[in-house]
Amino acid sequence: MLERQIPEELVIWTVLTPDRTYFEDDGDTKFIRRMDGGNIHVVCKPLPEEEKWLVKSVWFRPLNERRQRPRYKSAVASPQPQKSGLNKVDFWLIVATFGLIILGIVLYALTR
Repeated sequence: MLERQIPEELVIWTVLTPDRTYFEDDGDTKFIRRMDGGNIHVVCKPLPEEEKWLVKSVWFRPLNERRQRPRYKSAVASPQPQKSGLNKVDFWLIVATFGLIILGIVLYALTR
């Protein structure tokens, strides 16, 4: 994550709310989430004894990387710089998700 400059919050958000999930033959799970101009990929190994995920790899793949040459509508048009990181809506979605998880844990603890 550090090498590819992908924040931990983005990895957590991708694992919690993926657009696509793939189960690999070796037991790993690949989570994919569409972002601004591409997809974030997170490969995790489940650790059932600890009820956790071990993040093995994370990367961002721009959508136009799949083509040999990016195609634009006009020969004069130039590509727009792509935004990176989280926008405000994504940030608050993550904050709300963690808030609900913590609230659930507290309520569970109080009802025991």
